[in-house]
Amino acid sequence: MDNRRPKEHIYEERSSYQLGDTFAIHEWILIPLPKDYGEDFLARIVEKGALTGHDFYIQLKGTDRVEQYKMKVFTQQGREVETRERQGQK
Repeated sequence: MDNRRPKEHIYEERSSYQLGDTFAIHEWILIPLPKDYGEDFLARIVEKGALTGHDFYIQLKGTDRVEQYKMKVFTQQGREVETRERQGQK
């Protein structure tokens, strides 16, 4: 039996941590959902300590080739969000 973790599981775990860190900076709420239903998280937007009533679902993907997907800045619902690559990780 092969006891090694598939690299896809490692990428998924890393991407979950990165997403959690990003949401924590903005004090938004990130709720994990049951696996394998196409939606991995429910995100709840918080402004000035209060829920806004604006929620959305996230399907998370992980990769070791981030450059092909990386965007510098994008706008989501009128909010500018900057993406950053973590040092030492792909």
